[in-house]
Amino acid sequence: MKFQQVTVLLVSALLLVACNDDVASNRNNPTKLPQVTENGTVTVYSGIHRERGTAPVTYYNEIITNSESAKLRPIPDIRFDDEGGDETNVTTRTFRIRPDQICGTVISDSLKDKIAECLKINGEKSSWNGTIDAGSAESLWTLVTLATHEVWMDTRTSMLWTDIITNDGNWCESSGSSLSSSDHVGENCEITGQSKSLCTNYNPIELPKVSWRLPTRHDYLQADIDGIRFVLLAGTNTFWTATTSSDVKARDKAWTYNMRNGTLIAEPMNTTRHVRCIGTPNF
Repeated sequence: MKFQQVTVLLVSALLLVACNDDVASNRNNPTKLPQVTENGTVTVYSGIHRERGTAPVTYYNEIITNSESAKLRPIPDIRFDDEGGDETNVTTRTFRIRPDQICGTVISDSLKDKIAECLKINGEKSSWNGTIDAGSAESLWTLVTLATHEVWMDTRTSMLWTDIITNDGNWCESSGSSLSSSDHVGENCEITGQSKSLCTNYNPIELPKVSWRLPTRHDYLQADIDGIRFVLLAGTNTFWTATTSSDVKARDKAWTYNMRNGTLIAEPMNTTRHVRCIGTPNF
C-alpha cells in the first residue's frame, strides 16, 4: 500500500476516534471532547509541552503523574518549545500543503458527508491533527468545504471557522455594530460601519444552515490553543475580534488577533484589518 493511501486511511481513522484517551465515553464522538469537569475530575487539556506524536494530557493527568512522563517537558527545550511561528515544532497547513480541490458543495449534505467528501478529494490536505503535527494542547481540525471560502471545523469545540473573507474591514462593519456617538461610545459605528455586517450577513451558499458572527477575543484564545494558526491562512495582517477594549473610556478600540504569533493588540475601530468568521454547525 502506498504511503499516501496509508496517510488517508490514518486521517479517516482519526476523524472517528478522538485524541483524548482520558475519557473512554468520548472516543466515538470526536466533536465532543470534554472541556469541563466530570465527576470532579478536571478534563481541560494541559498546555505543557510534549513530544510530537503523543496525545495531549489533561491537567488532571498532569497532576497525578507529576509531569514525570518522558514525553512531557516541564522544562522547555529551547530548540522546539516556541509558539510555532517558524514551523520548527509543528507541521502546518498555514503556509504549505493546502487543500486545493473544491469539495463540500452539495447543499443538502450533512456535516459528516461534507467532511468525508473533502477527505476523499483532498486526502491528507483536508485535516490537521494537533496530536501528530504539534506539541502542546492542539486539536483535530477537518475541512468542511472549499468553495466560496475554505471552512474548517475545530473538532474540540465543534465550531466552524472561515478563511479570510476580506482584508480590509473596519471593526464596525466586521462586527455589525450600529451604535452611534449618541449611545455614549467613542466610535460612531452608524457612520464607520456603513450599515454593513460582514460576519452576521455572511451566507455561503454551500452552508445555508450555519449562523455566523465575528469571533470574540475568547474564541480566538481557545482557537489558538487548538491550533488555528497552523491550519487557516494567516494573511499579512491581524484579525478583528468582536471584543471591545476597556483600555480607554472612549470605547473606540477593539482587540485584534495576530495569526503569525498569537498575540492580541487593542486597535482603533476605524482601522482596517483582516476578517474571518465563526459559525455554528447546526446540520
